[in-house]
Amino acid sequence: MENVYALVKRFYLAHGRAQIFVPRTLTERYLREAAWRGESAEGLCTDWYCIEDFLTVIMRRDESLARLLIHIDYLALFFRFADAHIDRRPLKRHAEDYFKRMNDFLTYLDETGKYEIDFGELDADLEMFYLTGRFRLPERVEWEEIEGLTLEDIEEDERIEMEELNLQLNELLHEIGEYFRRPMYQREIGRAAMIYTGNLYDASAYEQSSDEEKEAFWLRFWDYFFFDYHLISTDETPIEHFCAKEDKTLRQDEREILRDLLAARFAVLTVEETYEDHIVCSDLLREEEVVLPRPDIPGALEKNILFGHICDEGMMMLNYITAVPASRPLQRRIKDTIQQEYELFLYQSPKADMDDFLAREAALVRHTIHMLASRARLNVLPQHALPPRRPKWTLSQHRCAEEFSALAV
Repeated sequence: MENVYALVKRFYLAHGRAQIFVPRTLTERYLREAAWRGESAEGLCTDWYCIEDFLTVIMRRDESLARLLIHIDYLALFFRFADAHIDRRPLKRHAEDYFKRMNDFLTYLDETGKYEIDFGELDADLEMFYLTGRFRLPERVEWEEIEGLTLEDIEEDERIEMEELNLQLNELLHEIGEYFRRPMYQREIGRAAMIYTGNLYDASAYEQSSDEEKEAFWLRFWDYFFFDYHLISTDETPIEHFCAKEDKTLRQDEREILRDLLAARFAVLTVEETYEDHIVCSDLLREEEVVLPRPDIPGALEKNILFGHICDEGMMMLNYITAVPASRPLQRRIKDTIQQEYELFLYQSPKADMDDFLAREAALVRHTIHMLASRARLNVLPQHALPPRRPKWTLSQHRCAEEFSALAV
């Protein structure tokens, strides 16, 4: 077997452009550190074969794309590696070993700061081998599909991927909606509708509204029902209940979508900055910054309050956003009122944080926003001051000496 450093030297002499991205000295240092940790000569060569294909891809792209690896890149690299260096159909251990070696090298580059790269798709590509819950080779991606990619190719790929994800999401939510339309859940639906609409519901106004307004009403209701309503029998949200009852009937990709939905949290947002494709928001109740895709809402976004659900990755479910016109003074008033409601909630649950409050009282927050935004200077809480917080009880060793001695027996 040829010495790994001779292989590295020959590659860099033949491909000088690779030095621009990952210098030869950095690659050799990485391999030496692996050797010091006890990696065998064969293992070092395997590391280099993975690195070699990676360098071959990035140096054939223009500068704007050389530092961005997207979905399918690693799949194509894996199949190229497997064709050249695995003399059989790749197994689970081959795939996991390859992705571990790539992850170790890219992490090394990231930690040294010598090569800035967005390699966030690495884990996602490995998950492609487990879509059914068990290891299975995904559809093959050919080397030619990633060679010479342009920025337009990447943008089109991302657009198609997002459309497919939205379609899957809508189909899954429709399936969940049909599940809860069954007779056994009619009482829950009626109760949820009563809580959601309150005593402000005007049936005649609903009948006279346009089809678009009716559709928006039901989208927002189902958003509340799926994520914020709590079932009478189990106290679960409908999403939690559906996952528990139907997990065995779901596909792996559906489970992954539901896992993201379960991590979604209710948020009330003000828009601080707007750009062509995204907006920068402030979470009114948590004092966090949130960056979202720009919603299709007419008018100046800064003069609105947005509320809906945010996933852990920071992607707002834009189909279910509600936008309510609110000036900056009104936004502050809404924040102060909800904060007072949270203070009252602490009497019921003294250890609750804002996430706990919003998980339990999202309907109250929705009603508060609508009332304050649609009624001139209306107070939704009593004018008198909130009752004083009860002090935490503490036991004095001196005053309770007899009791403490009895407990110690």
